[in-house]
Amino acid sequence: DSIVKATGQPPRGFRAPSGAFSRHTVDFLVEAGLDYDASLAGHDIPYVIGNGRGTLVELPHDATMDDWTQYVCLREFGYMLPIASPERATEVFRAEFDAAWRHGLLWNSVWHPFVSGRASRCDAMVDLIDYMKSKGGVWFARLDEIATHVRSEIAAGWKPRVDRLPYWDAPLPG
Repeated sequence: DSIVKATGQPPRGFRAPSGAFSRHTVDFLVEAGLDYDASLAGHDIPYVIGNGRGTLVELPHDATMDDWTQYVCLREFGYMLPIASPERATEVFRAEFDAAWRHGLLWNSVWHPFVSGRASRCDAMVDLIDYMKSKGGVWFARLDEIATHVRSEIAAGWKPRVDRLPYWDAPLPG
């Protein structure tokens, strides 16, 4: 209700907080009628996940494109990595972007407002976005727009990887 009130539209997709994607997540998302998920890291191009009753476009990301791994140090979360400078974080983000650009892959970042919202980090983000724009041939799009594009490519004959989840119906022995 809050999202509809703020945007005028229901949510079309989901990203699991802290990657907390369970064996039931796909069921809940399909049942809710969502179109995409952006929680998993199973590839560097979009793919499809489903449960036999429906499918979602998966828009994968990687920890290297997440500001959390660069800037967060929280004893309460047991996350005690050193905090990177904005220049070092941008070096990582840029290297990932350059490879994605060169190979025609998806670059799907995660920038938390309370993490990257600091002035020096915002300046670094602006510089990175300016760099991306200067490369040319880059589409800056919302995740729902990317999911819609992926669905249109599938309708036109593209055959993405399809994963049926969960992979196992019970705990693995062992």
